[in-house]
Amino acid sequence: MPSSNTPSRKLIGLLAFVVLLIVYGSLYPWEFEPLRGTDPFTILLHSWNLKLDRFILRDIAVNIMLYLPFGFIAYLVFHRPRRRITPILLAGFIGSVLSFILELTQAFEPARFSSLVDVSTNTIGACAGAIAARLAEAYLGPFGLRTPARTLRDASAVALLGSFVASLLFPFFPISGRTALRMKVAAMLHGPVLDPLLLFSALSSWYAVGLMMRAAGFRKARISMALALAPLLIQLFVIRHEPWIAIILGAIAGALLASALPQAAPAATLITLMIVVRGVRPWHFASSAQPFLWIPFGGFLGMDWATGITLIFQKIFYYGAAIWLLRTAGIRLRTATASITLVLACVEAIQRFIPAHTPEITDPILALMLGFGIAALNPSRRREIRSRG
Repeated sequence: MPSSNTPSRKLIGLLAFVVLLIVYGSLYPWEFEPLRGTDPFTILLHSWNLKLDRFILRDIAVNIMLYLPFGFIAYLVFHRPRRRITPILLAGFIGSVLSFILELTQAFEPARFSSLVDVSTNTIGACAGAIAARLAEAYLGPFGLRTPARTLRDASAVALLGSFVASLLFPFFPISGRTALRMKVAAMLHGPVLDPLLLFSALSSWYAVGLMMRAAGFRKARISMALALAPLLIQLFVIRHEPWIAIILGAIAGALLASALPQAAPAATLITLMIVVRGVRPWHFASSAQPFLWIPFGGFLGMDWATGITLIFQKIFYYGAAIWLLRTAGIRLRTATASITLVLACVEAIQRFIPAHTPEITDPILALMLGFGIAALNPSRRREIRSRG
């Protein structure tokens, strides 16, 4: 955040990017048909059908998570000194208007369903994101350069940490009963212990997490390690997640490495190498190339919603962490963003010959967007170095 009371142009641009993504995902695949004998307002006003079960609760979680980033960034855009509630109310109001317009538009798309429940949950998500930003500033201190250099907070590190936690715990639904817990524990004990890919992925991820927690304001090593490893314990009680022993071992090693070697350059090298390894595994190549998908985020929007959202949060953290670490190591943000984008483009080109993967344009575009987001959430490198110095 800039030190002035007005938000930076980059931060406003980041909010516009998030709005465009919401519009793009809400109206995909953009195939509209005219309505006959009714109008979108009538359809929407008669769409309140809330029957609480496990499926509707999952849909509610998706709608809330979709607008959380919007609310978080909107709070930073509208935040002013001594105004705590107004930015939250503005984020919720704008989120509700945006959701209402999109739900009306979805009435013209056969593959979509207009729903007042979605409007309500999207509004809750926008307010929750704004409240999360408010709590982050309350407990970690103001972001950007509004505070002395010794207490400088990194807003992009906080955002990436939030994406990391979301990738580990989404959809945040607890398991049901002791039987499910026993089955999870049994699966964990019989799961992979020394799987090289899981160990390496966890080590590099928690190494980056440890450095980000320092930048976010968590200075005490023991508390930081406990907070970093807490999601793995919580996974035992959350559906769709398994805390494998290999991941636990790798996470502990990464957290210890972040404490013993708090340097961004080796962490950036490890997580970039991990991205490449995960992108080209299982190293089984075909003789002919498969088609390349040029529709951004088409793969995510076409898969199971829970898997897609978890995967997008995971990739946001991986690619954002690589860019953030390169920048923290002293490389210009533009160069860091371009480097990771080029790496991902090369991986996608290789994936054309790996049948286990779907090559698409999404990952390089996501890296470019994350680079812009890091620039919007943080001061310029020169000002940050001057403040820290």
